[in-house]
Amino acid sequence: MQLVNVLFSVPQISVRLDKIGAEYAEMLQFWLGFFREHRDVLLRGELAPQQPELNYPIVVAQRDGTQIAAVYANIVVPMRGACDRFIVANGTYGEQLVIRCHDLPDHNDYEMTVYDCRGRVALSRRIKLLNGLHELPAAKGGLVVLRRLER
Repeated sequence: MQLVNVLFSVPQISVRLDKIGAEYAEMLQFWLGFFREHRDVLLRGELAPQQPELNYPIVVAQRDGTQIAAVYANIVVPMRGACDRFIVANGTYGEQLVIRCHDLPDHNDYEMTVYDCRGRVALSRRIKLLNGLHELPAAKGGLVVLRRLER
């Protein structure tokens, strides 16, 4: 959860890696790899923290067809327009997320992959998104990745 909370910054790890155990090492490897792979979006993308009156329970960054959202409360996550990848980091203790799709074109087939906090695939399936609300399974401290499929 701490790494989800610093998603839009540069993570600093200050633990003795030889003392943390295999599960924590696996989690660190997954999240640090995610930071590295998506640093252009996370650090240089168009950043949109939302709802300051609620302490910013959702933050979204987008760049080059990728939107990354981090959600920190049980709140609806907006997905605006069709993007090649829509990634939601679950910073809540819940095991589902609700997304609201806006301005989607006709072709809305996505491959959905749910990762747990250690990067293990918990679920993978094809879904069709329409404008409106969608409840998606999610892992605590994990990711939901939606990749748009070509027609």
